[in-house]
Amino acid sequence: MNESFADYSETLWDQYKYGKDAGDAHIFGDRQSYLAGPANAKKDLVRFYYADKEDVFDQVSYPKGGAVLHMLRNYVGDSAFFKALNLYLTTNKFKSAEAQQLRLAFEEVTGRDLNWFWNEWYYGSGHPKLDINYSYDAASKQVRVIVKQTQDGDKLFKVPVAVDIYQGTDKVRYNVWVKNRVDTLVFNSSGKPDLVNFDGDKILLCAKSENKTLNEYIYQYKYAGQFVDRREAVDFASKNLDDPKAVDLLKTALKDPYFGIRSFVIGKLDLNKRM
Repeated sequence: MNESFADYSETLWDQYKYGKDAGDAHIFGDRQSYLAGPANAKKDLVRFYYADKEDVFDQVSYPKGGAVLHMLRNYVGDSAFFKALNLYLTTNKFKSAEAQQLRLAFEEVTGRDLNWFWNEWYYGSGHPKLDINYSYDAASKQVRVIVKQTQDGDKLFKVPVAVDIYQGTDKVRYNVWVKNRVDTLVFNSSGKPDLVNFDGDKILLCAKSENKTLNEYIYQYKYAGQFVDRREAVDFASKNLDDPKAVDLLKTALKDPYFGIRSFVIGKLDLNKRM
């Protein structure tokens, strides 16, 4: 608990002091730090038994814990999140507390049963690995998003997620749940969308693969707008530099308002080639 809040406090500070992109960049780094270690997926966030006290000061307690708090904040909303934290702190001041006390505070404020979230993220290990495919059926005028959970073992994650569908500059958001080995999400759309953006707020702790095209990533950079949206687009374009449109996207991103994106672009450039 202590380590998770210590880590997430950095995200909150960066967001407050330097802006939303900075906060999003910090929590993105948390997720990548946790995902980079295969052994991390085998450890519960809350561990009652360990060989040495130092074992809990790791990439699960810190960056995964911070990422879990970020998902919780997104799920309940800012108002409930900070009210619940205040209740937790005042109720348990001057004494020790465990994760269940945090859950009870959040349940009292939100009026929701959050056992599923705590069982999945605090008392369970791992994370979802998602294979996401998008298609549009012109005859039925429907968008299909097929989400497969491909992680090893029998464990399936129950994931609330926002799916954003863009037509031009208009966006329609659908809040849905992914909870099966394969979920087929169907949405009505009068025409083929310019972009279907799974996890529109870019908050999920997961490994994922998607079948988006370069044109869709270019649109994502321009209109979806989150730090991770732009970073994903730059990353994809950097792997397709034989396409002039990818080069143009990197040129645009060199003028991104956030220095972290500009730095990321520079790191992806082949300086032996002229853009």
